[in-house]
Amino acid sequence: HLKKTSLIFKKLDYNNNGFLSLTELYDGFERLNMFSFRPAISQAFSLAKGSSEGLVDSREFKTFLRALV
Repeated sequence: HLKKTSLIFKKLDYNNNGFLSLTELYDGFERLNMFSFRPAISQAFSLAKGSSEGLVDSREFKTFLRALV
């Protein structure tokens, strides 16, 4: 699961800065035609980012995924 999670993170991180913004997550889910997931994405993002400045790193991304499901 670690390799898949890492691959998904890299695909979503389209600016390659090693972090995911809420916009990158929205865009990624929209590419999968999952527009209705925005409220859940926003909530999971808030839980995962903790006290960081609006970005989720690869470790926090795992928390994001767990919160999303």
